[in-house]
Amino acid sequence: MNTGEKNSLYCWVNGDFLSESEALFGCADPGLMTGMGVFDTLCAYDARPCDFAKHHARFKLDSKKIGLELPAIIDLEAVIAELLFRNGQSKGRARLRLTLFKTLNGQSLVIST
Repeated sequence: MNTGEKNSLYCWVNGDFLSESEALFGCADPGLMTGMGVFDTLCAYDARPCDFAKHHARFKLDSKKIGLELPAIIDLEAVIAELLFRNGQSKGRARLRLTLFKTLNGQSLVIST
C-alpha cells in the first residue's frame, strides 16, 4: 500500500485504509460545507486508546443527536491499533481523531492520526 510518497500517513475512511493523499471528499458534502458532523480527539498509548469506552459512548451519543449513526459492525479499537501500526505509531503516545460527518449520499467515518 506504499504510494511512494515520503512520510505518507494513512487514515481509515469508511472501511478502507488510505494514504492521506488518497482520502478525497466531496466539496459539497454537508459535513464539510456546514459542519454537520461530530469529532473526537483521543490519546493512545502503545496502540491502545485511553478511556476508549467513555470516548466511544460520547461519540455515539453526539452522533445520534444530529441524525448520524456509527456503523455497528466496526471494531474501532482494532481499526485504531492497525492504523497506528501502519503509521509507525504503535509504541508510545499518539493522537487520534475520529470524525463522522454527513455526505450527499449518507455519511463518512474517518479515523486519522
